Amino acid sequence: MNAPLLTAVLDELRPRLLGRLLTKIETIGKYALLLRFSGARTPLFLSGHPELSRVGLVETPPGFDPARRGPEILVDTLDNATLESVEQEPGGRVVRWTFRRDAERNARPTFVVELIPRFANLVLLGDDDKILWSRRDFPGAGRSREIRAGVLYTPPSMPPTNRDADANAAAASSDASPSIAIPSEGANAYADALFRPREEAEDREARRLQLRRALVRRREKAARALRHVDRRLEEASREPEMRGHAELLAAHLGSAKRGMASITLTGFDGETSITIPLDPKLDPSGNVEEMFRRARRLARSAEDLGLQRKMLESELEDSDRTIALLEASPSDVELRELTTRHLAERGGETTREAPKSRGAAPTSGAKKSGAGPPGFSPRRYLLAGGWEVWVGRNAKQNDELTHKASSPRDLWFHARGAQGSHTVLRISSGKGEPTRAVIEAAASIAAFHSKARHSNLVPVAYTERRHVRKPRGAPVGTASIQREKVILVRPGVPEESSGAD
Repeated sequence: MNAPLLTAVLDELRPRLLGRLLTKIETIGKYALLLRFSGARTPLFLSGHPELSRVGLVETPPGFDPARRGPEILVDTLDNATLESVEQEPGGRVVRWTFRRDAERNARPTFVVELIPRFANLVLLGDDDKILWSRRDFPGAGRSREIRAGVLYTPPSMPPTNRDADANAAAASSDASPSIAIPSEGANAYADALFRPREEAEDREARRLQLRRALVRRREKAARALRHVDRRLEEASREPEMRGHAELLAAHLGSAKRGMASITLTGFDGETSITIPLDPKLDPSGNVEEMFRRARRLARSAEDLGLQRKMLESELEDSDRTIALLEASPSDVELRELTTRHLAERGGETTREAPKSRGAAPTSGAKKSGAGPPGFSPRRYLLAGGWEVWVGRNAKQNDELTHKASSPRDLWFHARGAQGSHTVLRISSGKGEPTRAVIEAAASIAAFHSKARHSNLVPVAYTERRHVRKPRGAPVGTASIQREKVILVRPGVPEESSGAD
């Protein structure tokens, strides 16, 4: 933003903001802030972008990033402070916003906006002109001008650019403000129309590249996991051989003795010679039992690995499809949807609820019965037919939900092979057994509140809560289950089903 346009914008916003309380500070993207004042319908946008720095009133901030709470130091220092003055460096691009507040320290904080190409910045100063916070740090004692918290602020001393040279010279030699031809809609609207297309185009491309990098990393991780699963599946394919060895040895127990490392027996066909490795430490019966145990383990492993393989293949297909869409220049709507889906907050526990548009919303009230210990407040979802699902918010709540708040006949869900929340489908007397649709809905919620939430299909294990135990000495939130069943579902809050009763 050049100096004449900055002057015109400031002339418009001063009468609208001076004397008002600053009520909210938000961060927008990497370089910008959004300041909201009491009684002012339009917030103030301050951008310290290296190439697109500007100030102005905007109805909505540009870009894809939602507004986030501003840094604590800004909120603590400026919240409910009164904007006292807005002073522009004569003919220049530096603006001082001075505030007043009732406080012993930093009673008159100053917010400096430096709209300098390449070195644009937003800097908060205390009463002693020491830097409290800056959007961009320029540390290093060897610099002619160091910008970081705790350092005395030094104003920039840069020669004016050629574009602003005449205007700056005029401003320095007289009281007249540089002027530009402002359209009828006003300087703020003009500046917004001038900057917003470039800001949004740059943000769109940055978001596209960020999303593509995340998808490529996710695809590589899924591909590695798939290769590992295939190796384990190959090992699990030995289950019939292992079981056959156990059955053959059981039929010839008298031929084996403790201490033997192997034994060669004639197969059941009466012709084939089969060599069976043995554990010398076990007697013949112990070897048979161990072989059957290993065969059962391989069979269970094959089932689990098959589910994991389907999940990983689905994730690879989804990643390839999304990367292809990104290469084809998606629309803004598509890019926003992909961003929400793939760049949402990741990790085990998430503090936000599922979007209401995706299905059932959390219920507003808590039941008195089975409410758990004081302060216990799990996420609650109401499904069609009055079925209720409870989800733990953290490891401690997972323990409380599973072992204190739920009933033995409640159904307990957890995403298989992924960290996530304990999820309970409440079983009420008089409702009968939940339908398949209700179970799938509860499993989808469990998958959504797990680290596998971004996969297309997630295996979810479930059982009655009475079959869930906490191993002795295990960390908080740990559980082991028995008599489990596994169901493949899409993560999320499913649509209510009219058939769920």
